[in-house]
Amino acid sequence: MKRILFLSMCMVVSVFSGVSIANADTVVEEKPSIVNTVDAKMDEIDRKYKVGEMLSKEDAEFVKEHANGRSGGIGILKTNHFKRSGGISGLRVSLRGSVTANHYLATNTWGVNYTAKKTSGAKKLKKIYMYGKHTAYGIIGSGGIGKVYSNTLDVTCKRSSCKNAQTDKYSASVAYAHTTANAKFYYSGGSFNLTAP
Repeated sequence: MKRILFLSMCMVVSVFSGVSIANADTVVEEKPSIVNTVDAKMDEIDRKYKVGEMLSKEDAEFVKEHANGRSGGIGILKTNHFKRSGGISGLRVSLRGSVTANHYLATNTWGVNYTAKKTSGAKKLKKIYMYGKHTAYGIIGSGGIGKVYSNTLDVTCKRSSCKNAQTDKYSASVAYAHTTANAKFYYSGGSFNLTAP
């Protein structure tokens, strides 16, 4: 019974690993986290709406619960540092760095500063595509929550190490925001993703 319970728990942990893959190799991530299922849902919500559109009640509730929210009218100044690692058999990779978002009244800045690289293994990387993503939500219409901004800061490198250090600014009244650092690693057998924080 204990063995069955242990195997069931392992399967649940693997569902929340936060690594997606585009081939048949098995991807392993050292620090699986349920946070990545939140990132996937936030990404789905971002793709569903255009800037200026109001969110459904269900999506608005999810954003309120899981995005970084404002408190007492004071702007958000948040920096998240992260270190993630993962890979496939014969190729280990890592993401390390930070994402920052600063919201004050209608002035907003955000940015990423992180490195993606191969850490070990015999398989060679063909390229790394890195993209920081930031989506902001605010009050639209008669009090509903809507999408007020979305952008990606990206870079591609054809080597085994890559750095993405960029910032952006925009004007919008922001109540909630979600920022991620992502990397897609390409190798001869396919590709896989890591997302942080």
